Amino acid sequence: MGLPNWAKNQAYAVASKPAEGFPSLPPEENKEQVRLMMRAMLGDRFHLRVHAETRQEPLFKLEVARGGVRIKEVDPPVFPAKEGYVGAAMGDREGRLIGKKSTMSGLAAALSTFLERSVVDQTGLKGYYDFDVRWSVPEAPNGQTPSPRFGAEGAGLLITNLQSQFGLRLTKTAGPVKYWVVDHVDPPTDN
Repeated sequence: MGLPNWAKNQAYAVASKPAEGFPSLPPEENKEQVRLMMRAMLGDRFHLRVHAETRQEPLFKLEVARGGVRIKEVDPPVFPAKEGYVGAAMGDREGRLIGKKSTMSGLAAALSTFLERSVVDQTGLKGYYDFDVRWSVPEAPNGQTPSPRFGAEGAGLLITNLQSQFGLRLTKTAGPVKYWVVDHVDPPTDN
């Protein structure tokens, strides 16, 4: 939030590498160190200043449905492998979410993209899972593809399939959603 038009319409490729002797750290520590270095670099090159705001917004809770979860837990990734990301594909009439060694919080993050609303993992499940969720919107009686792309019908089918295939349900609620607000940003300085 708060971006000027030039920042919304202009893309930049940022390449960086750690300084000589950067220590090998456990994944979570490494992730935090990289975040801090990126913040410093963006502050230096773009004069970027941001702050966080939390607002009450509509969201979904991802929960275990009555009858229990029906996704088979798999072995966790072995270091140096990381949690698998949730891959997503969406067409005019169908969609698919595929997870390999993914967590429920990873699934919630992917669902947020499809449903255009934050999804909070409240399943209590801490394991890793493989899953493949598919759905398709039936063809309209006149043979036309549904519009808009994906739309409410596709979202409804995704929600229904999560519950029927995997024993996971999405419940509408409201809660805190964190936003990053841009206070200041300039075009980048030269190298």
